[in-house]
Amino acid sequence: MSKSWERAGFFIVPVLFSLLQCWASGRIILQLQPHRVTDGAHYIQQGWLFQAADIRDWLYYSLFYGLYPAFLGHFHVPGLDWSVAGTDPSILPVYAMQSLLLAVTTAVFLYCSFEFVSGNSLIRITLSVLLGVLLLSPLVIVWPAEVLDESLTLSFLFLFLSACVGFDDSRDYFLSLIGIASCLLIFVRYPIVLFVWVFAGMIGLNILLARVKKTTILVLGLVTLVAAIGLGAARSALIAQDNIYVQSLVDVIQLRILPDPKRRTFFAERGLPSSQMTMTLSGKPAPYENWLFMPDDEVPAEFVEYRNWVVANGFKTYAAFLLRHPGYLVRSIAVSPNLGPKNFASDVYFSMLDLFSLPRDRGYWTELVPYPPAIRDFLLAPLGSITVVLYLCCAVLRYGSQTIRRQRVSSMETVAIAGAIAMFAGYHADALDPWRHSIPFLIIIYVSFLLRTPAIVISVVRVTTNDRILGSGLKT
Repeated sequence: MSKSWERAGFFIVPVLFSLLQCWASGRIILQLQPHRVTDGAHYIQQGWLFQAADIRDWLYYSLFYGLYPAFLGHFHVPGLDWSVAGTDPSILPVYAMQSLLLAVTTAVFLYCSFEFVSGNSLIRITLSVLLGVLLLSPLVIVWPAEVLDESLTLSFLFLFLSACVGFDDSRDYFLSLIGIASCLLIFVRYPIVLFVWVFAGMIGLNILLARVKKTTILVLGLVTLVAAIGLGAARSALIAQDNIYVQSLVDVIQLRILPDPKRRTFFAERGLPSSQMTMTLSGKPAPYENWLFMPDDEVPAEFVEYRNWVVANGFKTYAAFLLRHPGYLVRSIAVSPNLGPKNFASDVYFSMLDLFSLPRDRGYWTELVPYPPAIRDFLLAPLGSITVVLYLCCAVLRYGSQTIRRQRVSSMETVAIAGAIAMFAGYHADALDPWRHSIPFLIIIYVSFLLRTPAIVISVVRVTTNDRILGSGLKT
């Protein structure tokens, strides 16, 4: 392919798909009707704290609340009627800026994928186009129309993936950019901490063992990864003090444990109150009756007893349950452990494999996506679970083999492994919204598959060809 075509692809592909992404998100925003803002209301109220904070308070709030409320603090959003605030004129600039940031970071990622992925110009343009189509999926474009941190998370995620692509092209200084992007991800979305820990540990171990020259730039990159690990530990410890994980645990208990007699017995033997109130909560999400965070004197006494047990003993009991029931963990890959509630959300009964094979048909504006239903559904689950499982198994085998042989591994393959591990852990940390909570990891795995499959196929063909040549030589 001529240099002129290469330069055209270098410019046109990122610009075209970022504009298409803006158009698709804009179409969704324009179709919105007045709707309730729930989690977004809390983020906006936290954003008010940033508006009046000095630098010391701002740093503390950033560590505790994250960067998304800090982002919202730059907009003037007064107290609203949250039940219909979704299309309030003061919130529309938030949607517009989220759409712009997502488009810009998408363009950066598509540029890096074209610039740093190995192969001739045709291969690189083809991969960039496929990635561009993937990033037009409802997995990506619906989030600018929500007051949720998913949009900002995806923007930083694309910067993180851009750094990974550069690092795989032997640009060692990109390892520091990976570390910085990891810190940003932790600041904006604390549940992604486990992903960063697993990824940093795997890449750091491989670099230390690989037969590569440990340059100053490479060592500095490792230091930034260690800093990201430390930041994740600090933020997790600070947030845990606020009992922020209690609601997720209550969802697990009420949707997965209480409706099943055997699981419920395990918890009852360890002190879970066996009252009529407990059975009333079976199959109900944590926000049921809004009792969870209300004062003791405003809720039934039986619920107070139940809540106190969850806070004091719930986490260790759930951990013991998981350790003693490995079959429960394995089955959850293919069969959802959720046993309620009925008709709560279209993804409530999704297993982990379902997240890769079943399109979510409603919720989070997927029904407003400006594509024909067939295209929308394909982009929601483009690979299918079998393809994903085979790819992840291949990535694990390659990581283990290359690390044992002290060869440098691909960071893009490593992100897929870390993403799958974090997705599995997140699936068992919260029973609600498995699709929304898995969005970053779904995108990571899909992107990794598209970028690394050609290189894996080429390496397999090369090894097979060499073996045949060697075998022919021995026979001769």
